[in-house]
Amino acid sequence: LRGRALRDLSILLAVMLGILLVHPTMGVLIGVVLSCLLFITDMARPMIVARGTGATLLSRRGRSAHDMDLLRQYGGRTLVLRLQGVLFFGNGDDLDTELRRLEPQFDTVILDMRRVSDIDATGNKLLNDMSNRLAKNGRSLCIAGLTPELALFLGQAIQTAPDLDAALERFEEKSLGEGVNSTLAQDDLEFLATLPADRREVFARAIEHRDYAAGDVLCRLGDPGDGMWIVLTGSISVRVQSTSGALRVAGIASGAPAGELALLEGSPRSADLVADGALQTLYLSTSAFETLSHDAPDIGQAIITWIAVITAQRLRSSSEALRFAASE
Repeated sequence: LRGRALRDLSILLAVMLGILLVHPTMGVLIGVVLSCLLFITDMARPMIVARGTGATLLSRRGRSAHDMDLLRQYGGRTLVLRLQGVLFFGNGDDLDTELRRLEPQFDTVILDMRRVSDIDATGNKLLNDMSNRLAKNGRSLCIAGLTPELALFLGQAIQTAPDLDAALERFEEKSLGEGVNSTLAQDDLEFLATLPADRREVFARAIEHRDYAAGDVLCRLGDPGDGMWIVLTGSISVRVQSTSGALRVAGIASGAPAGELALLEGSPRSADLVADGALQTLYLSTSAFETLSHDAPDIGQAIITWIAVITAQRLRSSSEALRFAASE
C-alpha cells in the first residue's frame, strides 16, 4: 500500500504543478498520461516472479534430521508462487491460467504476496474462486504475507499466514502429522540410535530432565551459554526483540536441539527461547558435555556429528530461502 500511495501522491503533485505553472488543462492532461503509463507498467510486469516447492523451501522451524529428510522427500506436493505488483483484472487471468496448469501436480498452493501492493475487486474475486476450486478438488490454498488492509477483503474461507515462513511451517506440520504435543522418547534421539545400550546409560546419567509450562522462558538474550536443550515433547519459539516488541523468528520441534551453539562455543544466548505449550526437554550442560567428551569420546563425537548434520541442513534451507527471496 505504501508504494501505491507514493505513486498516487506523485501523480497528484504533477497535476498540481501543471495547473499552477502552465494551465488547468495541462494539469489534467499530465494526470491522464501518467495514469496511463503506470497502468501499462502494471500490465507489463509479470505477476509471478518465482516458483518453488516445499521440497527445497523449508520453514525456519528446527527439526530432527529425519523429519527434514522427510520434508525434502514429500514436500514437492506443495507449490509456492511469489507474486508482485498489483493484482487486478489486467493480469488476474494470467495468474489463474498458470495456476490451473500447475495445480494438478500439487496438494497445497501457497501464494507469497508480500510484494503485492494492491488488489482490486476482480483480484479478490479471483482469489476466492481459486480457493473454492482447489477445495473442491481436495487441495488447499494459503495466502501469505498480505498486508492486513488487503487481507480484509478476502473471503473468510481462505487460509492466510502472516508470512511465507509461517505458511510453510503450517503445512510441514500437516505433512509430518505433528502438533505441539508430539512426543519423542529419549532412546529415539538420532545420535543415540548408533550407540549400544551401555553407552546410552552413560548419556542418561549426564543429562537433566527439564519440564516447562506454556509461556515459560528457557533463556533470554545475553544469558550465559551453559548448555543445550533437546526437545522431547512440545515446541519452542525463538524470539528476538524488535521496535514493535518480541518477534518470533523460528521454532524448534521435538527431536531437535535448542541452544546447541552455546554448548559448543560457550557464547551468550543470541535470542529468547519460550515454551509454546507443555514442554519436556533434556538439558545437557557445558560441563557435562566436556566430561562426556573426555570420558566417553564416542558419545561426545556422536553429539557433535548430530549437531553438525542439523546445522548443515538448516544452512541449506536458509540458502534456498534467500535464493527464492532474491529472485525477480
